[in-house]
Amino acid sequence: MNALIKQPKIVRALYIITQRKDYISNILLDHFQHRACRNHIDQLFKDGAIYFREPLSTFKCVPPLPRRLLNDYVADEGTLLKFFYSPRIHSTSHLKPRFKDYILFENERFMIVDKPHSINLSSTVDSLSNNFTYILKQQLNSPTLYNPHLIDFPTRGLVMLIKDLEYLRRVNEMFKSREGLKKMYKVFVPILDSHKSNNAHRKELKVGVLRQFMKKSPTSPKIMIDYEPSKQEIHDNFLKNGVQDTWKECLLDIKNIETREIAVPLDANFHFDLLAQPRYDPHMMGRGVYRKRHKVLLFQVLDIELITGRTHQIRAQLSSLGHPILSDHLYGGKTLQQLIHNDPTLHDPNRSKSIGLYSFKFSFTCPFTLHPYTFQLQDNYTSTNK
Repeated sequence: MNALIKQPKIVRALYIITQRKDYISNILLDHFQHRACRNHIDQLFKDGAIYFREPLSTFKCVPPLPRRLLNDYVADEGTLLKFFYSPRIHSTSHLKPRFKDYILFENERFMIVDKPHSINLSSTVDSLSNNFTYILKQQLNSPTLYNPHLIDFPTRGLVMLIKDLEYLRRVNEMFKSREGLKKMYKVFVPILDSHKSNNAHRKELKVGVLRQFMKKSPTSPKIMIDYEPSKQEIHDNFLKNGVQDTWKECLLDIKNIETREIAVPLDANFHFDLLAQPRYDPHMMGRGVYRKRHKVLLFQVLDIELITGRTHQIRAQLSSLGHPILSDHLYGGKTLQQLIHNDPTLHDPNRSKSIGLYSFKFSFTCPFTLHPYTFQLQDNYTSTNK
């Protein structure tokens, strides 16, 4: 029987060291005493949810990380298997059937796409194919598309996809140096009645650069503090907890803050597009698209330039100030249904599938031609006459 070594709860991975030479599928079936069917194991290969590493005796130095497998393989005795028995596979039924419709611009070197919400941009540790880039590559019959930057699963907006490695290298240098490109986000933060009362945790949002520090961690939600810990503080914490913490600087620039009234249908769900909503006009209620029952919700809408690009940075920084983003359940945000019914305890099965965060504007200078490019999503609110 194969020994179960470790089962980390964070990534839901299982680790096995094989006790015989055999096909990996047979080893996994025996491990689960045939409680798992062969079709399920075959699907795990297709999903890219199985990894392996040869026996340690085959390496003369530090062994590499396990490699992803897409087909069954004869593993030697002592092979390390890492696999995700229940990979996270998200529905794509809400997406357009033709992913080409998400392409806003394309040339021989790169394309700009409007990534929809509720789908990962690239592969995850437990799924190779359940993501936007993979599906687009399949539909375009393109062998290569690279992601120089990412946006989160529930975030919609502009992303660059690159077609060749040399262009990728040059763009990666631009992201690293923070020169020659700019990323702007539009963020929707609900204004609640509780905000009008005094709250020591909630800080006023102001135009300008917000500098904080994020604790490096593989888990979420991310921890933010307002100051850079001293070496002595880090050392004292290490002596106390046995953990050597690392803190990363987080910089974002709030360019503009405005208040918006948005009429939201009472049955609104995670498909509701905040950018598509025109300026609220009370005289239009009961007419046209406003024939359905609506509730007017109040939002602070922020234009944010992301300077550093940490995981969940905007979400974590605003939450740390007491202003979580709409529907961002991970960081304390309320969903549209919770706001409509004024009930923060209301269970919303679609929470965090889409949040009030949009990769709204992307500007950069081509590293080869020096041609400036600017791309921006349509915002119906600002295009509506006052």
